Amino acid sequence: MRITIDIPAALGDRLRERAARRGMGGLSKAIADAIEGCLRSEEGRDAKVRDALALRGCLSEAAARRLRNSVRRLRTSWR
Repeated sequence: MRITIDIPAALGDRLRERAARRGMGGLSKAIADAIEGCLRSEEGRDAKVRDALALRGCLSEAAARRLRNSVRRLRTSWR
């Protein structure tokens, strides 16, 4: 499929460099690879969210409260 896109020059330069390093003849393969990677990553995130939501209600109220408190304590020590 042919498509026309406008991208910043700096991004085009980076894409050309990547295509050259990988021995790709032009930009089409590099762009297709980048889009495929982006979509795959997004699908992976969606699956993780679905898996997490499927666990909703698995903990008792008390266990959920303890877990929340533990996470809050840990997060304060990260900063």
